[in-house]
Amino acid sequence: MIIRPHISCPDRLCSRYPFTPIGSWITLSDREESLSTLHQNVLLNACPINSESCEKSNDSCNIAASHLHPAEVKALDWADHANQLLQKQWDYVLGSDIIYIEDSFEDLLGMMRQLRTSSVILSCKIRYPKDRRFIDSCGDYFDIKLLFYDQGRDIYIYDLRHK
Repeated sequence: MIIRPHISCPDRLCSRYPFTPIGSWITLSDREESLSTLHQNVLLNACPINSESCEKSNDSCNIAASHLHPAEVKALDWADHANQLLQKQWDYVLGSDIIYIEDSFEDLLGMMRQLRTSSVILSCKIRYPKDRRFIDSCGDYFDIKLLFYDQGRDIYIYDLRHK
């Protein structure tokens, strides 16, 4: 998930994304073949501004798009270093459970290095030694700070900042 400022609609803030500052725009990314599912999840989790109707029921809300929290869905292939998303300035980049295929680690790290952001927040579960090696390899290019560790779920949240 990538967050960037979007000043044209500062009143759009939804409780589903409480960590976003007023005026934020959220871009959710995944592989091309997963975009349909990601888009469906965005629609299922969108909520109208100042409305409790979606909070109280699981029914989907039939409302105009202008009343939804601003979020867009974009394709991001880690090996495609010419991707338009990598050319933009981002306030924060959040990566959740993206460390699992060792063959993709080089592309993932290359993409992370190319991001124009001050902070990459990475949430992961260290399942195998290869996962720890990936986090350690990030230290060559990023200052790594452990923000949180959930011992019960064995989940780490790191803040990676370009050196």
